[in-house]
Amino acid sequence: MTTESGGGGLRPISRSAATEIAQQLKVLADPARLQLLAVLIDHEDGEASAGELAASVALSPSTVSHHLGVLHRARMVEKERRGTEIHYRPSHDALARYARLVETGSPGPAQGLIRVDAVLGRVADQLAARFSGIFSPETVERYVVESYQLLAGRARITRYLPSLTSSFAAERLTALAQAQGIVVKGVPEVLFVCVQNSGRSQLAAAVLKFIAGARAHVRTAGSAPARALNPELVTVLDEIGVPLGAEFPKPLTDDVVRAADYVITMGCGDACPVYPGRRYLDWAIDDPAGRPMEEIRRIRDDVVSRVEGLVAEVVPAGASSGATRR
Repeated sequence: MTTESGGGGLRPISRSAATEIAQQLKVLADPARLQLLAVLIDHEDGEASAGELAASVALSPSTVSHHLGVLHRARMVEKERRGTEIHYRPSHDALARYARLVETGSPGPAQGLIRVDAVLGRVADQLAARFSGIFSPETVERYVVESYQLLAGRARITRYLPSLTSSFAAERLTALAQAQGIVVKGVPEVLFVCVQNSGRSQLAAAVLKFIAGARAHVRTAGSAPARALNPELVTVLDEIGVPLGAEFPKPLTDDVVRAADYVITMGCGDACPVYPGRRYLDWAIDDPAGRPMEEIRRIRDDVVSRVEGLVAEVVPAGASSGATRR
């Protein structure tokens, strides 16, 4: 697997990225796991409960639970507990890497549009109930459709977007409510912005979440979002015990800027609107894309140092983090 370099030659993918993909392919060599991932990717809601998955592949719940655990540890599925049930969805990387491998059919254009409209309608209904008394159903529906279009267009993600649209729309609606003073901000809001939202901003956000815990709320965005996260991020963050979480490149929108107390840009300051009452910082940090691991580690350490300084300014003295640094 190779990519063209700027000079017209061929450059192999990095060793760490190749290792991660090889490990994931080893996980998918088990037919049951391949089936489970295929069901999740092809599911009209973009997610399913463990019980639904067990019924779909005709395996016992305990066996399905084991396989889902393996997929989760390989970062191919994400999970969320809702009451007594655990729901699973394919990770962004799994969608980007393996959707074509496991797809069961290609609907025609009309069928595709009908499916998207139906799923977005369900997403809008769910979020309308969640934001009841804050926004009208019409506003929620507009944000869901707009979020879908932003991810499909500016982020250049074109397949299986409904599974990502719900979280992006919910984040934007929450930011809008905060910016309008409808929802009171309990902790400082920090927004990290870089060009692709696949490297520097994600590094900084992961480190701040880990250090500050519940003492700050963190968002990220990109002025020109990439197709997927830089795979080396997982490696360099794992080396210092920091989880990346269920993140994906997201477009920069006005509502998340308005909701922020601190806006930290990294190479894209001109793309970020300026509003009074926010603290704007510009960090001159090298882009890790295409760099060897030694340089990415140097960039990581630079980010960690800057975030530690930011925490001293952002986080109220004596506040409990809810997280323990390693």
